[in-house]
Amino acid sequence: MNLDSWFKDEITIQRMTGVDNFGQPTYGSQKTVKCRVEHDMKKIVDASGQEATSDAQIALSEKVGLQDRIWLPGTDTEKVEQSRLAKNYREASSKNKQTTMMMLFM
Repeated sequence: MNLDSWFKDEITIQRMTGVDNFGQPTYGSQKTVKCRVEHDMKKIVDASGQEATSDAQIALSEKVGLQDRIWLPGTDTEKVEQSRLAKNYREASSKNKQTTMMMLFM
């Protein structure tokens, strides 16, 4: 199953690589990935189990952690304050495990 034709958008991801001596997250370099972004208000359960509202859902074939920074299309990747963290995610795999898709809830 090839999802490339479905992924028409791009987001920029900066993965959390660790924590510094002060307990603050450290990040690697930015990476642009193909995805599909849907802007839709949805009620979700966030990673802590609380009800939350998601205003964007992102489908992609890369794994992204809840602490990774994400810049949606149209945001300035030079400005950290424009990045977002996912509130929760779901993963799905094809029957033969050849294709994995991740859905992020922002």
